[in-house]
Amino acid sequence: MLDIVPIAPAEAREDIDPVLLTMLAVNRLGPATIRTATSGKAQTIAVDDERIARIFRAALGEMQKIRTTDRLVDVVVVVEPA
Repeated sequence: MLDIVPIAPAEAREDIDPVLLTMLAVNRLGPATIRTATSGKAQTIAVDDERIARIFRAALGEMQKIRTTDRLVDVVVVVEPA
């Protein structure tokens, strides 16, 4: 079954580059979830934007329904000094 999630009108939301978001997810979430599934040890991934962190946490929340080891992945925001 497909859950439909309503999206706010474009003027009410911040735009985010879907390609960048996908690349970040593949490059950061993918390896972390594989490592937790194979090792059973916690993993922390860092992102530099709170909005991306919220999206990743929401994705992990959904993924945890299928793979309990995804509960071992934590997302933190780390902003590097300019």
